[in-house]
Amino acid sequence: MIWRDDTVMAFLSIGARNPGHVLVVPVRHAAGLLDLPAATAHRMFDVAQRMARAIRQTDLAAEGFTLKMNTGAAAGQTVFHAHLHVIPRFAAEPPEPPPGTRVPKEQLDPVADKIRAQLDRAPAP
Repeated sequence: MIWRDDTVMAFLSIGARNPGHVLVVPVRHAAGLLDLPAATAHRMFDVAQRMARAIRQTDLAAEGFTLKMNTGAAAGQTVFHAHLHVIPRFAAEPPEPPPGTRVPKEQLDPVADKIRAQLDRAPAP
């Protein structure tokens, strides 16, 4: 867990594409984008922006970010609780990773610590 308030939480993905791949998730259940109250959707993007800023301030050296939310099975949604991916990106990487490419789980805690340290430096939104 990296961040939590009464509306959303943010944590590292266990299926991370790159180090620092964060999921921003509403606390109250919503199956997908169309089920989210507008205020919750706005809060998710506010927190996603804050996560991206914090990640950029670490030594992970992210050069950009992909924000991604699949809604519905036809769109590739496999976990039917809304979640917004904040994926750090790098110029030298391919647009899509090779199948099975994931960040090892033992790297998650140190990366989460780096992001939390940057969040502690800035006031909450």
